Amino acid sequence: MAAQKLLSAVYRLQERFGLNYVVDFLRGSAGVRDVHKEIKTFGIGKDISKDQWKQYARELMQLGYLEQSGGEYPLLKLSDTSWSVLKGEVPVMLTAPVATPSGTPAQAGGARGGGDIPQPVLLAELKQLRRSLAEKERVPPYIIFSDATLAELCAWLPQSMSELTRISGFGEVKLAKYGEAFLEVMVQYCQRHGLQSQVHLKAGKAKPRKSNPKQVTASAPASSSSRMAWRWKRSPHREDWPFPPWKATWRNLSEKENWTSAK
Repeated sequence: MAAQKLLSAVYRLQERFGLNYVVDFLRGSAGVRDVHKEIKTFGIGKDISKDQWKQYARELMQLGYLEQSGGEYPLLKLSDTSWSVLKGEVPVMLTAPVATPSGTPAQAGGARGGGDIPQPVLLAELKQLRRSLAEKERVPPYIIFSDATLAELCAWLPQSMSELTRISGFGEVKLAKYGEAFLEVMVQYCQRHGLQSQVHLKAGKAKPRKSNPKQVTASAPASSSSRMAWRWKRSPHREDWPFPPWKATWRNLSEKENWTSAK
């Protein structure tokens, strides 16, 4: 039921919002737009924590039942297989929350635990790298990369420079400047824990639509001589002309009349 609720929320919000907003909608948050509060499924997931809903969303993305667009503000999108879950044709088993000794909720699954971030150990390593780079450049850590970018690295585990381009925040400049350093941490961590890249499950960035080139309609030139040449070149009977009409030089009027009557 949790998978259906989450996918239904994405559908009813017309796939126009990110993970945080969808979770707020499911939990009936006061910060949701008034127009969305009128939707009957608003607040249908109040019994599930915010962190747990985020974990469910990541699991659905890894299973291919949910997608996330690229860009600065990623949006949740339904995939081709989402409808089989919404219709109840395919059952989906999601990770159930378990209680830690301290009594705080946690996620079952070892390295994928830690609530909001699926790889807390990796996150700590990435933050350490970010901190060292920030100290070297004498800038705040968020100038290097935002927490959202580090969270995406932990969720999708990119293993190559080309896969890093699929992560929000890795533009051309930062990819060239910091890509190798962050990639080294990612690859070593995944090798130690036997993890593989999940980038192939991430929805690609939308490609701009190519507009059809305007058809250019030939029009007759302005000058009379040019118009005559233009018409002659496009005439289906131009073989009947002894020479192009704009080059015609009649020796006398009778010669022109005789040729015209013969035609």
